[in-house]
Amino acid sequence: PTMLKVTATDAGYPNFTYTGSSIKPHFVVTTPDGTELEIDKSKITYYNSSTGAGDTTSIGDVTATIPVTIGDKSTKVTATYYINSKSLDMCKITPIKANYYTGSAIKPTVIVLNENNEQLKQGVDYSVSYSNNVNPGINTAKVKIVGLKDYEGTKTETFSIIAPNVYNLTGTAKNESAVQLSWLKNNKVTGYEIYSGDEKKKYGTTKDSTFTVVGLSSATSYSFKVRSYVVTAAGTTYGAFTSVDARTGVGKPTISGTSYGKTRATVQWNGATNVSGYEIYRSTSANGTFRKIAVMPATAGMYSDSGLTSGSTYYYKVRAYDKIAENTFTYGEFSDAIPIIVR
Repeated sequence: PTMLKVTATDAGYPNFTYTGSSIKPHFVVTTPDGTELEIDKSKITYYNSSTGAGDTTSIGDVTATIPVTIGDKSTKVTATYYINSKSLDMCKITPIKANYYTGSAIKPTVIVLNENNEQLKQGVDYSVSYSNNVNPGINTAKVKIVGLKDYEGTKTETFSIIAPNVYNLTGTAKNESAVQLSWLKNNKVTGYEIYSGDEKKKYGTTKDSTFTVVGLSSATSYSFKVRSYVVTAAGTTYGAFTSVDARTGVGKPTISGTSYGKTRATVQWNGATNVSGYEIYRSTSANGTFRKIAVMPATAGMYSDSGLTSGSTYYYKVRAYDKIAENTFTYGEFSDAIPIIVR
């Protein structure tokens, strides 16, 4: 038996890399003259130096005892092969998504896949530890992955901790020249920055959950962006922008009036900006019910009311409106009511 030669047809024999499955080489036993002997593979026995008899899966030195027949005699030969630890370098680490800053240590789940795309088990096949994983930063947080048991080696991955997004952002007209922006406050951030929709103009910063943008044009649509920021000893980190569209209100007219002729009254007003027209209302008493009596175009600056009773006093007020869509209108504040005594 000592003169018999044992080889295997497997690439890399006698060294194999752990796969998680049984590894049994395809042995070939030959005599000194090169004659290949018949092997009954079902009778080969195995002994793993790490785990004992029969284990051809785990890492260790595996000794195979191979029964062969030479002529009318039976004998046994042995061969040792090695199942080596698998390197983490051969595994794929699923990219770790950016996490939002919370003020506490961030420990995202790490997913490791072997070459067969099978997921390894944390705590069994590998361990993880984290560092620099509290404060915000782009790819500054680290996770160290160390192979266990059937895996060897160490890999380090980075991930980002970013300032939180802005949620529930809304914009409403505060008046004809201002828009109020509101959002859900996050107590973990330092503050918020407010920009124009094209990010060319910064309106300001705030630590609150509202901000009023002033100095805008009347009855005009605007786009705004808001983002959070977090200040730490390492610097300032910004969150992603959240966008919202809002429209300023319609201006309040200032009116005046007089009676130039019998049974007639004339109401005049200053022109508002970016409006679609004006509604004129009339009442017979200062505190009475005002009824709409006319609608005038945006180019109009006066209205002449006729068929009135001479010597009577009538009260007028005007409001502008903005048509923003079909059958959709935005109305401004009513002007102060004025009295006109008809001649």
